[in-house]
Amino acid sequence: MGTLYKVVTGFTHLPGHPRAGAYEALGSRLLEICGGYNFYRGELEDTWLFQMLREIGGEFTHSVSDNPQKNTIEYQCVTHEKFRWLARAREEDSQSEVFIWIDYGVLHNPRITPEHIQTFLNRITDQRFAIPGCWAEKYVDYEQHPNWRFCGAVMVVPRAWVLPFYEAARESVREYILRTRNISWDVNTMARVELAGKIPIEWYQADHDETMFTAY
Repeated sequence: MGTLYKVVTGFTHLPGHPRAGAYEALGSRLLEICGGYNFYRGELEDTWLFQMLREIGGEFTHSVSDNPQKNTIEYQCVTHEKFRWLARAREEDSQSEVFIWIDYGVLHNPRITPEHIQTFLNRITDQRFAIPGCWAEKYVDYEQHPNWRFCGAVMVVPRAWVLPFYEAARESVREYILRTRNISWDVNTMARVELAGKIPIEWYQADHDETMFTAY
């Protein structure tokens, strides 16, 4: 018998987002592939980062890189929600050994096929806390642009590390915001968490394509 895993994904509604319908269609295709999964649907005001910003209060800046239309504070709140959804899935599922985050819209890339995802799922083990990424070098100060140490769309997290990972992400975000008053990307948060050395992430080389699945 193979490793018992649960795929986790979700969708947070952003009012006026031009690609909401497309993501719904892509997500439906993903769920057909995954078999056992936890799918969450949320609202912006319920995300943990939105609530943290309201709790901290005051004015904030946010990193936009070369796409200010996409990279809003609201978008950053949405992408950070994956950490909590993994923790929620762990709480709701007492059996699975591994929780696998896959972005709801990952199939927007035509190079990624259902076969890539299914083959990847068939190879899951309960020993690897594995996240694919583009950059071999660990975190550097790159907060005004996405830090592609990790791709962000796929994460394989053993049960024992789901809650510590979520807590480490929250701690890193809070410290960064209090220090800089800036909101950055979820992948930058992951890079900071790795650098802190408390979470044993196994990085593997990939790009924003099928290699996130085939290189595992």
